[in-house]
Amino acid sequence: MGNTCAPYRGDEGADANTENKEDDLEVSADTGDKLTKIINTYQAENEKMKMELESRKNRDEKDIQEREAQAAHNDEIMKELTAIKSMMEEKERSLLKHRLESALHSKATAMVTSETVTKLLKAGTLDKFGRAGKSKSKEKWVEIHFHCAKITPEESAKVS
Repeated sequence: MGNTCAPYRGDEGADANTENKEDDLEVSADTGDKLTKIINTYQAENEKMKMELESRKNRDEKDIQEREAQAAHNDEIMKELTAIKSMMEEKERSLLKHRLESALHSKATAMVTSETVTKLLKAGTLDKFGRAGKSKSKEKWVEIHFHCAKITPEESAKVS
């Protein structure tokens, strides 16, 4: 029979392969542990981020509900304010109407009961001259009133 080619396996090769396999197993175990730790860390961070996202969504929903409630409250207040403004305008018109009626009544009463004591005869501007040749003439507003005198019984007693 002929010689065949086969790899050499000596006593040293068997022990070296066994040691290499054990080292490879340790290295792969360490690598597996590291990967497991990394995966667990990422999963924990992912869960934490999911919880934070949910809490922010809930907070945003609460904020939206609060804003809607505040907007509804503001609309209600604005409606009340416009109603109050219209009532105030109506009361102000009524008050102004009463004041005008009162003023007209007062004026009419004064015109009916009063007797004119003076009459305006003439009103206008006149030239006022200063000393002779010292200054120019100046215009001055002048009114001439005529006073009617009535003698009442009390005054006639004083005169006589």
